[in-house]
Amino acid sequence: MKRLNLQPVTCWAHAIAVFGVLCLCLSATAYAQYGVYKNLPMAMESDPVIETVGSYKVFSPRLMPLWVEALSSPETWVRVSSAQTIAKAYARGMDVTAGIEPLAALLTSDQAPREARLAAAKALAEIDARTQADALYATLDKLGQDDRVIVEPTLDRWGYAPIREDWLKRLSDPQAPITLRVIAAQGLGNTGDERAVEPLRTRVFDTLAQPGLRIGSAKALAAIKRTGLEEDARALITSSRDAADTLPRLLGVLLISNHKSPVAVRTLATLALDPDSPIVVAAMKAILVADPLAIKPIQQKLLTHSDASVRSLAIQAVRAQKDASAVAAITPLLDDVHPDVRTLARTTLIDMAEHDGLREAVLTQAGLTLKQTSWRCLEQATHVVVALDEKPMGMDILPLFTHKREEVRVTACWAMEKLRNKETLPTIVERVVTLRELYETAFHSGSPSDPETPIEPSAYSIDMETAHLNQAIGLMGHRDAEELLWKFIPKGSACGAKSRAAAVWTLGHFHAGVPDAKLAGLLRARLSDVNPINPETPEVRLASAIALGRMKDTGSLVTLRKFMGEEGFASEIGVACAWAVGQITGTPVPRPDPAPANQTGFFLQPVE
Repeated sequence: MKRLNLQPVTCWAHAIAVFGVLCLCLSATAYAQYGVYKNLPMAMESDPVIETVGSYKVFSPRLMPLWVEALSSPETWVRVSSAQTIAKAYARGMDVTAGIEPLAALLTSDQAPREARLAAAKALAEIDARTQADALYATLDKLGQDDRVIVEPTLDRWGYAPIREDWLKRLSDPQAPITLRVIAAQGLGNTGDERAVEPLRTRVFDTLAQPGLRIGSAKALAAIKRTGLEEDARALITSSRDAADTLPRLLGVLLISNHKSPVAVRTLATLALDPDSPIVVAAMKAILVADPLAIKPIQQKLLTHSDASVRSLAIQAVRAQKDASAVAAITPLLDDVHPDVRTLARTTLIDMAEHDGLREAVLTQAGLTLKQTSWRCLEQATHVVVALDEKPMGMDILPLFTHKREEVRVTACWAMEKLRNKETLPTIVERVVTLRELYETAFHSGSPSDPETPIEPSAYSIDMETAHLNQAIGLMGHRDAEELLWKFIPKGSACGAKSRAAAVWTLGHFHAGVPDAKLAGLLRARLSDVNPINPETPEVRLASAIALGRMKDTGSLVTLRKFMGEEGFASEIGVACAWAVGQITGTPVPRPDPAPANQTGFFLQPVE
């Protein structure tokens, strides 16, 4: 049974705020995906795969005895800190079984300060000490309301049956604290206890009850009864006096949120046009489960809704139609102002192309979108073309090389690396030449591009663009550009670390198995340049080691072994050198075992 995630609320304003947070959680990360174009995968990052040797956690056997002893300290703060430390150690992967009984003893001690008992209760909950459920339950009467807010949801999560009787009594007790009554409603809803149906229904219709309790009761009732609440929902919805009287409509939606009957679906579809966004979101979530096709007559209003959460839910509902008209309806949201919404639109279109037989429809819409001017839809349409590996459309992406937004330019260059359409090579090489010139100007101007009002291209974006194009040249085996790539090797050349590393990586592929003495000498110099004042960049050193191994340059073995030893297997450069040695000698270098990492930073720890 799906568990409720209700948080106790004690007033109507708070109730609306909590529900609003649930509905607008998407907006909380509105710009979380800004800069995704800066982390587009590069071929050189996985060819070859360079995996450093990590470590494993080691906990001193002397830690737990210290903490257990501290649980009996006469100082309250020491006991509290020790209980908290046991929970933190558990979160870090330590076996804290030896601490369970001492924590339980502290919890049930009549002499222990309240703060220490509460800390023990919290720790037992956090370390999932289900064997102590009886002990936790036995202490409920001794705990304050704040303590019970922690302990009771834990017992609910553990499925502890004896507490259900307490919840049933409390639900109808007007003297009980509102927070604990909400927890009781939540727990009964999670257990599916049919005995709670009437008490919960009474709370839902009690206009004098706290809104938080009414909302919690409605959710719990919906979790228990997944049919038969349509009339109750209608009664609540029609009791709403005006648009501002949102609570009855919200309760009505919640009651039928798990219903799938035609009556319930029609009611939900009507509320999907409610003026209040939280109600629309609740209705849409229920429709997605019951019958997403029900929103087809109103889908345009939902796809253009002012709330990003509603638009996202509408995309998911329209996707269920699985036809070309659905593709056309979703495509405009590639230009949505909210990054999560436009990303969802893109991934939905890709999924429809791959699983619903709508590849041609999606590519047609992507092609039309690539002719538009908005940077947002151009970026997303490029992603669609790449995901569907439609190589001929690489030619349609070439004009984006000079777009004013770096998101579009970088993504377009990345597309060349992924699509590998050889017809694009002349333009790619020409663009690399231009980017080298632009980089020097941007680097010396020191003015990065503003995301909203771009001026000159930033040195960073130029470096990323060039890196993708240099790899595209290598992946398509365009040796005619080799002379150009050599210009990226010297430190201080007019290019960034990524583009230089990409050029070195490509040159390694061009000379795979056929060493070039001059090139090998230059790359050994790059790998060996660890001048503390002005060292070579890690990216170029890494790529140089890989290229030397790929060329199988035996003259570089001494240098490679030197830095393999100095850098070690915890360093990507050290691992790359070991890989290169294995490529040249034909015998892989054995990888060392992970090293133990002694865990420290605890409240109390032994002096080793």
